Amino acid sequence: TPITPPPDGVLQGGAAILKSQAQCGFRAFAEKRLFASALGPVSLGLDSQERGSIVHAVLEDFWAQVETQATLKRMTPAERSSQLGRSIDSAFDKHYSHPDSGWPRAYLSAERQRLINLLNPWLDYEIKRTPFTVKSREETLKDVQIGPLRLNIRVDRIDLVGEDDGAEQPGEIILDYKTGAAKPADWLGDRPDEPQLPLYAVVSESRQLAAVAFASIRPGKNMGINGYQADADILPKFTKLQTESLEAQVHQWHDVLTSLAHAFHSGEANVSPKNYPKTCEYCDQRLLCRLNVAALDADQLEDSDAGSDPSGLEADHG
Repeated sequence: TPITPPPDGVLQGGAAILKSQAQCGFRAFAEKRLFASALGPVSLGLDSQERGSIVHAVLEDFWAQVETQATLKRMTPAERSSQLGRSIDSAFDKHYSHPDSGWPRAYLSAERQRLINLLNPWLDYEIKRTPFTVKSREETLKDVQIGPLRLNIRVDRIDLVGEDDGAEQPGEIILDYKTGAAKPADWLGDRPDEPQLPLYAVVSESRQLAAVAFASIRPGKNMGINGYQADADILPKFTKLQTESLEAQVHQWHDVLTSLAHAFHSGEANVSPKNYPKTCEYCDQRLLCRLNVAALDADQLEDSDAGSDPSGLEADHG
């Protein structure tokens, strides 16, 4: 029996719809059409998703006050520390200010210090970049269309570059904050692992897209900005384009994402994990799909006993 198309309107789920469809058609159908989900785990502290959300909130507030790299550079250590502290407090107030939230003061104090230890080095890194102005922070783009789907999506941050060079049209850098592992290769292929930033680039109305990049806000050597750039010396670190230009890459993303959108809209709900069993490892729909769960567990046990993944697919899921 054909699956009825989704309602004609803005769908709940945003870019995550395309991510799920790329992972597995059945997973997308179960999660984004049936809204099937597992019970969330009970945690004594913030989980990884909540920690990531707090980082987003802190940086949104910080750049709302500071706005430009030039201003950041002019700040004394005391001024920067004070502003970062206020931004952290603001983020906690928004998320955990309710008197019944139950968060012990000592725990939140430890989380506050963790954020200071994480974000101070990040701001040091931002100071060394090409001059920029933060144009937008956590901006929601409403009712954008990709293929037959209408979605609301949120863009983490857009920076303007080239203003100091007297450019008639400053370039725009689209940044996607990541507190876990991420690399530009995650944007590629017919079933990209991370289609969010490609979608932002496709629907962007920028007349001068200078770069798209992951902003990896992680401790130590994993910290940095890496992505595709239209010209040299825009990003601190860049990955070579697989196409002739950034514009050509965006056109390719448009075709890939439109295909995924049509697949979701038409009800392509086959059990088709992109990379079995890795794709299925953390899927909440394993009890609903037709895959043999016992075999999946056996595969995982075999990989664990071997001590390595012969396919080279081991990854950090943090």
